[in-house]
Amino acid sequence: MTDLQATIEFQVELGKFYNVDLFQRGFYQVRVSLNCLSKNACKVEEPQLPEHNITDETVPKSLPSIINRTAVSKTFQILYRHEEVSINDVVQFKVHTLVNANKIEDSLNSQEFVLSIELWFTDEECPDKQEKMALASSRTIKVHMDSAKGVHHYIPVLFDYFHLAAVAVTIHAALTTLQQPYITITKNQKTTNWTPQKPLTDPATLETVLFGTAKQLTCNNRYIPKLDQAFAIFKNICRSLLISYEDLQKSYEFLLSKQKTSVKQEFQTNHVDCSAKLGGLCEYIRSLSTPDEVLEQATTTVSQLCAENVVFWKQYLRLVTLRSRVTHQLAKDHHQVRVKRFAEAFFTQEHVKGEALRCFEPDIHSHEQLSSIVRSSPYMQSIPPLSAECVELDGDHTTLPIVFEDIYTENINQPAIVFRTKSEDRGSSLFGSNLTVRSSSSDLSRKLPRDASKKFSSNPVRGSVALDTNSCQLIGYRKISTDAKVEIGTLSTQSVGNVCEETSNPDKTTSSLPDLRSKSNNEASTVNSSSNESNTNVNNSSSSSSKDDGLDNIQNGYVEEEANPKMEVTYGDLVNDISKALGEEPTEEKKDSGSESPVATTNNNSKKGEEEEKTKEAVDVATVKMETSETSISESIQNDGEKKEAEIEKPISVLDLLREEFEYSKKQSESEPNLTRSSEDLRASGFSHPSKRLHTSVSTPIISKLTIDKENKEVAKTELASKVSDKTVKFVRMKEELRSRMVYNGHFYSDFPSQAAEYAYFYNQDVPRHLGRQQVHLIVCVHGLDGNSADLRLVRTYLELCLPGGRFDFLMSEGNQSDTFADFDTMTDRLIDEILRHIEIYDLNPGRISFIGHSLGNIIIRSALASDRMAEWRKKMYTFLSLSGPHLGTLYNSSMLVNFGMSVMQKWKKSDSLLQLSLKDEPNPKDCFLYRLSLKPGLEYFTNVLLVASQQDRYVPYHSSRIELCQSAVRDQRSSVGNSYCEMVKNLLQPIAYNSEVTLARYDVFHSLGNNANSLIGRAAHIAVLDAEIFIEKFISVVGIKYFK
Repeated sequence: MTDLQATIEFQVELGKFYNVDLFQRGFYQVRVSLNCLSKNACKVEEPQLPEHNITDETVPKSLPSIINRTAVSKTFQILYRHEEVSINDVVQFKVHTLVNANKIEDSLNSQEFVLSIELWFTDEECPDKQEKMALASSRTIKVHMDSAKGVHHYIPVLFDYFHLAAVAVTIHAALTTLQQPYITITKNQKTTNWTPQKPLTDPATLETVLFGTAKQLTCNNRYIPKLDQAFAIFKNICRSLLISYEDLQKSYEFLLSKQKTSVKQEFQTNHVDCSAKLGGLCEYIRSLSTPDEVLEQATTTVSQLCAENVVFWKQYLRLVTLRSRVTHQLAKDHHQVRVKRFAEAFFTQEHVKGEALRCFEPDIHSHEQLSSIVRSSPYMQSIPPLSAECVELDGDHTTLPIVFEDIYTENINQPAIVFRTKSEDRGSSLFGSNLTVRSSSSDLSRKLPRDASKKFSSNPVRGSVALDTNSCQLIGYRKISTDAKVEIGTLSTQSVGNVCEETSNPDKTTSSLPDLRSKSNNEASTVNSSSNESNTNVNNSSSSSSKDDGLDNIQNGYVEEEANPKMEVTYGDLVNDISKALGEEPTEEKKDSGSESPVATTNNNSKKGEEEEKTKEAVDVATVKMETSETSISESIQNDGEKKEAEIEKPISVLDLLREEFEYSKKQSESEPNLTRSSEDLRASGFSHPSKRLHTSVSTPIISKLTIDKENKEVAKTELASKVSDKTVKFVRMKEELRSRMVYNGHFYSDFPSQAAEYAYFYNQDVPRHLGRQQVHLIVCVHGLDGNSADLRLVRTYLELCLPGGRFDFLMSEGNQSDTFADFDTMTDRLIDEILRHIEIYDLNPGRISFIGHSLGNIIIRSALASDRMAEWRKKMYTFLSLSGPHLGTLYNSSMLVNFGMSVMQKWKKSDSLLQLSLKDEPNPKDCFLYRLSLKPGLEYFTNVLLVASQQDRYVPYHSSRIELCQSAVRDQRSSVGNSYCEMVKNLLQPIAYNSEVTLARYDVFHSLGNNANSLIGRAAHIAVLDAEIFIEKFISVVGIKYFK
């Protein structure tokens, strides 16, 4: 039997309760319970309430309690909107589960823990009587346990639409003990609960786990067949416990650094090198010769490690429990990672403003096909979850919407460049990395219209930007000269084709970076043949075709689909160096007569390091040779010609760096003391893995913590757990594969260093002071047909959450909610009266005025702006957010069913507004309301115009909500209706297209909708912009909020 009993301890803190917009005043309480849904045997003990719970003076003295294995918080009263109440209750859970001693980490990572957060309510005056409380709302949090990292997470749990309130929940969890099972846990067949039952067989002991059921010796009494097995299992047990300790220690030290000086002095502890400790334990037990000695020592060691974990866990809880600085730090980390995750499947592409007037652009109108590719791709299905996530709020691959953004600007920016400042630490988290990306539209000559392509190709240095290499370091480009400045220009076909020629000839310089995308086979063969004629130090096999797999091919280009053969030819020596560092088979080098090959130098370094008997001498020699390797690389480049102003070398993709870290961490794990070898062998090969990496240039960005300090000649401390998990590497690989499949010249928003929502929810202190001192920003929200003032409630909520402390004043228009079937002139007057009355009553002097409209409400907004009564406020117009607005009416709708339904409703309700939307209110289309409205100024008053549309919405035609020409209208241009339609588009867009102060952005949204009648007729997508919480938060947090700052 190889089952061990693992104990995982949880602590859940209930911090502040935030009344976002509750409908009812009364008494509330929060209840918490933990369940395990894993297939493995698991038991959750009854929750415990620590004695040091803090009772805030503002909270009634109703103490927390335990009811039916559920922790109940103190009861508190809510009286007004935006009220905050400190709960400050702590509950602890202890979970026991059986794990396989050979696969401890896999067994723990497969556990599924579910934390239930419930909101209970009563409006009676006796809140202490629990029987009077009623369940109002609940949320389920999935806790993904990671044996290597534990769980240290903050999550603001926002309840449903009818109970808009949030509670701050902080979760800590860690593996504390691994021991022989003292309880037998079996699954109840009728329920999902886990109950202890009488054991059918004797439980496993540490002896049976290590040696099995028998310990057999050979005849000479010197060889033990199962001793190696016992050593391996012992190492696995100790490693799991030490990894848990290491994670707690790392989190402890990080959170301690955020505390005040007095707290730092009180909780300061000595750092434990867990990797060295594991090596010492394994070395010692390997020196034992008999099974009894091994068993005794193993029992003592495991018990001691478990005790140390328990003691340190208690110390950790003393530091983090109910400390505001800890909660604040975890809140910022959670927000950054969560918004980064929302940025997945969110694409952006830049266009020149003239493109907005085009009828059909394949880059734009192929979004539907691209969304199908993304939705069915392994990339979408492998988006990593958060450590603690609420699927209803955070979404998964089945519920996350896919969004395409088209931004129209005067000039398109330069190709995307990823760089990092020298002072920044290399992050390994996929969503928490500090990558900086300059957005652009890549491969312009292939995708832009003919006139635009000529425009950009003819001026390759237009809009060039100089980067100071002293303040930043390019990822993927090894920097040789620290004083040089790299001028980046736009791509041109000529400059891309001549990259290798310019590289081999130092006399030629260019301001254009090489195209980072893969080219056709003809181009590749042409480049390879030309480069083979140059007199550079190249790889003999550089002209051979590379592998298609992005991970298996280390020579792939800068986060693109395939290898760039041009760069491969020029810097093959460095490629081989990296390949050897990753454990791949290097290709043969052609030695240059003028200098020693860097690879040869590296091989010599490796052999010397392995032949050294002492570790310190091996490191010293390798360090010196590393400097020699750098010199030889620099000389081999300079020998080809005169010095260039700036040298750019082999680009390394983020995928390569992640893989490098993963493979290296894997080798580090394998390089730990091997229990099947002697201690002499271990000493001889103890630094075999580091020495393989010593030849890498120090200017190359390296993720690994194992680095060489030239001055001190000391090896930095290593960690047992890999910083980059295999899931992260797999996800990046899936993303690169998707990028290669998509014919799309835009970017992933997740590739950018940050998103629009920079500040954690409810933390006003994070917002810069100058934002709080700004004038009031009046935001007018106007509902659509047959709507009400609460339609845009969620939009308002997430705008307030994404910019805490922002001076927003919302006017939720309700002047037309009683009658939206009247004519637009009547509804316009009602809206203007409501706005002016609101400003007068509250004595507002807004610095900015923005409008958010849904459906028909957008026409009312435009009509109001055209009125002379709003003339004095036009100069303060800032952002116009249109959600599925029929700016061009309902003409050329592809859904005959919707057209028939609208016609019936118009006749039934005798609706003037629906008649005007169909351009049938006048015999001549140019006399209709919408056409006359298009002639009046309106959109050009705004600084930002955002048009949100969806091809799944059949209530409002897609081209009408985006204000663009459709092919049906162009074909029908000879008719009066078609001609009027085309002129409306021109009237609306030309004032924006020729105004450099106005930003135009269009958004194409693909919701995850079910198969029902609402989806079929297009209603589901039409109202999804109002009630789909995941889409609203994703849109506002990733990009929307920046247009309201």
